[in-house]
This record gives sequence, structure tokens and C-alpha cells, in this order.
Amino acid sequence: MEWEPRLAGAVEVREAAGARQAWDLGSLHEAAELITEAETLLRHGEPSSSAVAAERGLDLLRGGPAQARDLETSLLRRAWVTLAEATLRLGEPERARPLAENAIAADPLDETAYRMLIRACFAAGEPAHAINAYQRLHRTLAVELGTDPAPATQELYLAVLAERNT
Repeated sequence: MEWEPRLAGAVEVREAAGARQAWDLGSLHEAAELITEAETLLRHGEPSSSAVAAERGLDLLRGGPAQARDLETSLLRRAWVTLAEATLRLGEPERARPLAENAIAADPLDETAYRMLIRACFAAGEPAHAINAYQRLHRTLAVELGTDPAPATQELYLAVLAERNT
């Protein structure tokens, strides 16, 4: 593995396969301090305290880049959904649609993101795309979880259908 500076407080890990993953430098620094403390405690004849510090350091490292990637994905998804909602409220459905799609790509079971997409498509004058988004969610939930969309999502779908048929 090769470490490179990325942003303040973060580094980028380049793995052998060429994949890049972000990792919080603060966690790495804390893990390094704990491991150094564990080594010092062991040298001073305190194996019990050394073991506690070493285990805490390992726990920080075990989460590794995969955990950082999960956190990053979660934060991105939340930002996309929030911005999609904000742009819808500002009357900019054409901006909201790709943001909702990004959130759905990050989490295909995110009904909030699907509701943003349905609303954005409908507000942009594309009810067929809104209906298609609902049907995509319905299929995904049926296959993955054996369930239907939440009542709020079903109500939105029915509202789109009712408005489309008037």
C-alpha cells in the first residue's frame, strides 16, 4: 500500500489493484499514538495496559478504508438528497433529478431519494419518468426485501397517476 496526502485531515490509500480509498488521517494518527503507547507500556513491564492500548489501536485500523468509504458514501447520499430537496423547493426540478439519481445509485433502497426523483420528474413535466422511477423502486424492494414501498411513496405515486389522468 502507498499513502498519499489527499485533503487536510485525510490521506488516500492506493492498493495493489490500483483502487483508491479515502481514510481519515485523525484515525490513523490516533491508532499510531495508541500503538506507540502500547509499545512503551510493554517496555515498562505493563502488559495488561499495553494490551488494552494495542487493541484500541487495532480497532481503529480494522475499520480501515472500507469503513471510511461507507461513511463517505452515506454523507454523499445525504448531501445529494438534501440538495435535491432544496432545488425542488427552489423550483429547479432539472437540477434535482440527477442528484436524486446519484443518491439512488449510492443506495438503491433509499426511498427518500426515489421520492425526490419522482417529484423532480413530475415537476419537470415528465410524469412517465416519475411512474417509471416508482416502478423501479417497487421492483427493487420486491426482489431485495420482499416488500412494497412505504405509504408515503405509494401516496406520491397515486398522486402522480391521478394528476396524469386529469
